[in-house]
Parts: sequence; structure tokens; C-alpha cells
Amino acid sequence: MEQMGSKPKFWYSPKGELDGRWLFKAARPETGDDWSEKIAAELATLIGLPCAQVELGTYLQARGSISRKFHTEETSLAHGNEMLSTMIPNYPRPNETSHKQLKVRLHTVEAVFQALEQFQVGLPEGWGGVSGIASAADMFTGYLLFDAWIGNTDRHHENWACVRQTGGVRALAPSYDHAASMGALLRSEERANRLTTKDKNFAVEAYASKALSALHATPENPKPMLTLDAFRRAAQYRSTAARVWLERLADVSEDAIETVLSRMPERRMSSSDTLFTRRLLAFNRSKLMNLREDLT
Repeated sequence: MEQMGSKPKFWYSPKGELDGRWLFKAARPETGDDWSEKIAAELATLIGLPCAQVELGTYLQARGSISRKFHTEETSLAHGNEMLSTMIPNYPRPNETSHKQLKVRLHTVEAVFQALEQFQVGLPEGWGGVSGIASAADMFTGYLLFDAWIGNTDRHHENWACVRQTGGVRALAPSYDHAASMGALLRSEERANRLTTKDKNFAVEAYASKALSALHATPENPKPMLTLDAFRRAAQYRSTAARVWLERLADVSEDAIETVLSRMPERRMSSSDTLFTRRLLAFNRSKLMNLREDLT
């Protein structure tokens, strides 16, 4: 059994065509956080972002997703709070596991970049490389762009990590745990209603524009930044990397996105869920594309 997180989950080794260790996560009732995990992994591939491999799964007729373990038994994960709590006074330590400890004002873009530098975290293991992406901070900038695109509201300090190898070498972990994205935690009925409403404040685009990250602008700000603002903040420090990730997003074709969405079984993801997701992704991408002029 996996203790981290709020959903029932367990590790297992499947028989058949899948190899390695996989984590089954049960979907929350009446949500789409199984298909959001799968779609997010596919979209990450379209922009060349390292991401945990995800497939749809079932266990005892319960819907869920399975995610392949991305590090070996000889390595371990050091989550963000493990690093940040050794650097920042009063930062909650990993053993303080109450839910509220995932919402920490000291969790800022600047703090993340400082941790990646101080612990000499390298780029993800096995990543092919892209010109202009030279450091873990450059890569994390891509994670924040991805969050802004898919509306991921769960980039808290246990949803980013580094892989700690023997000898103390650390590499940034692939992006993982994207269930809280694309409005998947809404009930399907609400997603459908947001598609047809005449109230602009309830429409898909209004919902998308309010997506909050789990990163704060400063420790004095009680409310976390919008996902778009978190990426914008990172771009202030890693402008070259931000431009690279924006260009990679711009290069993704509508057909490629449609292919990803079309592969979702209708018994998992209804036609209205698909339309909601398509509109959210298009709206968020247009907002991100508007930032390119500011970074040139």
C-alpha cells in the first residue's frame, strides 16, 4: 500500500506486456481523475516533457489509473518538502503529514529554484535533451508551463521531487500526479453545465482562468498564485527556458491533441467531458501564447 496522498492506492507488478512496478490509484467517485492522469501523460509527451508513464486501469471493477515507477530500487525519491525543510526555517518537515501541510506559503518559485541549485539537482535521468534547457530549474519551468496548460492545481511540495542515486547524485524526477487538472475533479454534470451556460462567469473559460497553483508569490501572500502566474514568475528567472517551452507548446498541432482525446474510452470520458477538456486546453494555450511577445 502507498501511504502518501488522499486516494486508495497500491503498488503491484503486472503480468503480461507491462513490466516494472506500477501504482494503481482509484478514481474518486463521480470525477474524471483517471482519464486526467492518462491524458496529461500523453500531452506531456507532445511537448517533450519528462512524465511518469500512465495507463488506465481497473481493480475489482473500480476505475482508476496505473503509473509506472520511474526510479529503481537502488534509488530513492526526495520530495520537495524534504529539500525545502532543510533550507528554510519553519518549513514543515515531511513527517508532518496533515493535509494542511501541503499548503505552505513558503512554497515559492524562488524557493524551488534555490533548492534545485543548492542540492545540485540535475536534469531527469535518460531525458534526451533540448537546446536551451540546461538545468533542473529550466526543466521545472517547463513543468509550470505544463501546469498552466492543463490547469493542474496540485503542484504542491510532494508533487515534485528528485531521484536520489547512490553517491548522492540527484536528478529531477519526471512530472507526475496530474489528476487535479483539466477540471477532472468537477462532477461530470457540472462540466456539462459549464459548456452550455450563458453566464460568462460560469463558463469553461472562467473556470480555467481561476486555476490556482500550489506556489505562492511570496511567503506573505496567503493565497497561491494562478498557474499562469506561476509560470510567468519562473520566466522572470529562466526566460530562455520559458521561450523554449512556449515554442514547443506552439508546435503542438490541434490534430495531435485531438488524437489524444479521441483515444479515451467513452465509458470513462463522456463526449461532454471531452468537449470541456478541449475548450480548457485551447483557452489555456491561447493565454500562454500571448506571453511569447513579452519574452522576446
